[in-house]
Parts: sequence; C-alpha cells; structure tokens
Amino acid sequence: MVFRASVQYVLEKPLFLMGCNILLGLVVPIAARLAGNNDPYDNQISHVFGQGSICVAMDFPGWMEAATTMFFFTGLLHSYGMIKIYQHCKREWEGENSKKFLLAFVAFEIFCVNCFWLVGLFSPVLDHSIDTVYAHSIPYVALQMCFFFWVIFLIAFVRPTGVGKIRAVSWYCFSGGYLALQIFVLVLIFWTFAELSQPGVAMAGADRYKGPMARGASWIPLSEPLGLLCRLGCFFLHPLRLAAPQQEPEAKKPEPTKVEAFEAQEP
Repeated sequence: MVFRASVQYVLEKPLFLMGCNILLGLVVPIAARLAGNNDPYDNQISHVFGQGSICVAMDFPGWMEAATTMFFFTGLLHSYGMIKIYQHCKREWEGENSKKFLLAFVAFEIFCVNCFWLVGLFSPVLDHSIDTVYAHSIPYVALQMCFFFWVIFLIAFVRPTGVGKIRAVSWYCFSGGYLALQIFVLVLIFWTFAELSQPGVAMAGADRYKGPMARGASWIPLSEPLGLLCRLGCFFLHPLRLAAPQQEPEAKKPEPTKVEAFEAQEP
C-alpha cells in the first residue's frame, strides 16, 4: 500500500516526477565518476570542455551503454510529465491559437528531451575528431535548451499557487538562478563550438585544443552542477498536483416496490 501510494503521489505531481527523473539520469554518470577506473584524458571531451563535465567519466565503453539506456528511459518519463502539464494547461487555457502554440511548444520539448540518448552513438573516447565532439555535444545542448525553455514556460504560465510566501519566493530564486547559470553555460558551449569551427584546430598532441571551460578559471566547472541543483529546486519546490481521475460510483438499482416484489414471486 505504501509503495502504491508513493507511486500515485509522484504520478500526480509531474514536475516532482521530472525532478526525480533527473536524479535517476545521474546514477550512471555519478557511479562512473566514483569508480574512476578510466583515464579522463583519454576522453576528448575532457580536453574540450574540461574534466568538470559530467560526460567525462561515463563516455567509456561499458558505462556508455548503461548511460544510453538510462537516458532513453528517462526521456520517456520526462515526456510523460510534459504531457501531463500540457493536459493541465489545455484545460485552463482559452482560445484555439493558444492551444495550438501550447501543443507545438510541448511537442518541441518532448523532441529535445528524447534526443539526449543519442550521445551514446558518438564516442569521443574511440574517436577524437572534431565531428565526433560536435555530434556528441549537440544532443546535450538540445537537452539543456529544452529545460531552459521549460523553466521559462513554468515562470510565465504555471506559477506556484496555494503555497506559503517563503516557498514561492524560493521557487522563483531557484528558477531565476537556474536560468542565469544556464545562459552562462550555453554561452560557453557555443563559444567552444565557434572556436572548433576555425581552421587548423589541433585535436591531438601538446598543442591540442582546450575550450574556454577547460582553460578558464577554476570556478567555471561549478556552473554545471550549480545549475543542476537550481533546476532540481525548481521542479521539487513547485506545488502543482494534478488530481487523479475520479471513478464515478455505480448507480444503485432502485429497490422494487411491494407490487413488483409480489409479481416477481408469482409462478
């Protein structure tokens, strides 16, 4: 009963589910980093984006297959949460054009969040080329942009209601902090892409390329985990809870009258 009630609670809170889903997606990357049985310098991502990147440890054979499977599964769970939010907003919104925009936006978000597992198709460990770095990084960028626009959508249209002032203010602080950190990270990523597109970029040897995240200040790698923490705060603090559909009770049959009961007893 406790397990069933817990599952029911999570399914009724789509944003809480998405927060739990983010933690689920971190299981393999964290386990790979704690295991530490691979040299991170064998991964081209560690040179381009720095060893602070969460991808560095999980890109090695064995870990990558497990991570790819997990990312595919979590993408489906994120899609479920987004669909529940779509259904909630569709009932609340008026106007066909607004509902069409909502459908297009949620479809775009679902597409982006389900692209992340594609990182497993391009290994920066087995192939150190620039093309592989691009192909491996683009699904990650799609995921980050997905959550970036999703939080903006929540701030604009699904604000927290029915909660105390402290919780509401905390939610806005976490959400705003996440957006600021995400903009910073995306700027660094696109800056890296711009430098990689220049001719003559070396991907091996002593002069191999190091991106702004790898060659910058020591605090820059902290922007990714801090942004992740703020995103979790945004999802976990939001009070939205969608009531489970109520089953209509079966209509009771009317009791027979004395005449009907007497007629039923006649042979």
